[in-house]
Amino acid sequence: PASLVKDAQRHGVGVLPIDVNFSGWRCLWEELKSKSAHKENAPSSVRAAGACRIGLRYISGLRRETSERIATERRAGLFRNVEELKRRAALRADELARLSEAGALASLGLTRREALWQAAELYAAANQHDGQVRTYTALVTRFPAPASEAVEARLKLADLAAADGDWPARQRWLEAIVKADADMGAERSDRSRFLAASSAIELARPLRDA
Repeated sequence: PASLVKDAQRHGVGVLPIDVNFSGWRCLWEELKSKSAHKENAPSSVRAAGACRIGLRYISGLRRETSERIATERRAGLFRNVEELKRRAALRADELARLSEAGALASLGLTRREALWQAAELYAAANQHDGQVRTYTALVTRFPAPASEAVEARLKLADLAAADGDWPARQRWLEAIVKADADMGAERSDRSRFLAASSAIELARPLRDA
């Protein structure tokens, strides 16, 4: 919904992100009385006059029926944690993954980085290759720190490339692991050294045919 957000901001309208505890299927207007608008870290435009809350329909691949289940359960009380959301709204692993990837679980206490890690793990549980590649790539790109986690994300991407038979891509990710370990300085650990050494050994072998 980038174009929607930019258009709203151009007209001086505050915009609030997608969230399972506040968003409907369509975008909604949240008045000042909204709990989320009262938060101290909300934009001044939100605290002053309310704002447009982005709808769940902007999450790629999320079905309307899923959104309606979330909204129905929310009428009985806000979701307090991820497990409660999953149980009450009867969410499949891939549905919860899409919500996590979109950052829609912030009100449940997940940071954006934590949500992406959860999304990647859920995509793995649902055996969704593309979702894993997308979220691990986002982790490496958007969250280079902590470096140890970024190295683990690169390892996941290298393994996914191998599973896909994309040996040039695996080579690139292994090279990235070696470089990342060398750049970690005081953050280097036995684990990062081991992964870098293992990657270097594999890189010394002839590249497999694609």
